[in-house]
Amino acid sequence: MKLTTVFGLVLVMAWSAVATAGPPAPDKLAKQVTDELLERIKNEREQLKDNDEALRELVNDLLMPHVDTVYVARVVLGRHWRSADEEQRRRFIAAFRDSLIRSYAAGLLAYDDQEIRFLPLRDDPAEGDVRVRMEFVPREAPVLPVTFRMHQRGSEDWRVYDVVVENISLVTNFRGAFDSEIRRNGLDELIAKLESPEAARELVDQVQPGEDG
Repeated sequence: MKLTTVFGLVLVMAWSAVATAGPPAPDKLAKQVTDELLERIKNEREQLKDNDEALRELVNDLLMPHVDTVYVARVVLGRHWRSADEEQRRRFIAAFRDSLIRSYAAGLLAYDDQEIRFLPLRDDPAEGDVRVRMEFVPREAPVLPVTFRMHQRGSEDWRVYDVVVENISLVTNFRGAFDSEIRRNGLDELIAKLESPEAARELVDQVQPGEDG
């Protein structure tokens, strides 16, 4: 299974679940929400498969309000965020968000009753930053250890800001891919690619595994 498909599938299940969970036990609430989401996927698969717009709306409505998109955008741009002007930042956030929706939508349909095991929570939610660990069990393939990271700021809801699958960090990999693209062609060209569904898909497919840091 391609890395981007694995991320999309795991993120659909994990990010939406954990991000809606509040203290003191985000892991337990995450499991409850995950079960509800996967049941909906199972029941509506045929309708969603034939309706891309409805699938993207489902992802947008259920997942994206709970992803810290602005924070993730800043991290994946790294030093380029500081040199970008306000218009470039606005366009990048919007285009990056849309590309995530498309990736998550593909992952949503890839789910086929694979088992998910939530592991005990080790971090203290009172600290405002937790790592929720789970195991994703594909059919006829090794178990994938998954850690998804989330934070809570002030009175805001919990929001997810990274997912690590077998030491592969989504944020780290996007940051490396985007940095290479910007150094070759500039930030405006990266944004233009992300704003084009076809070009964005090709760019996302170039994301390569890397060690989590």
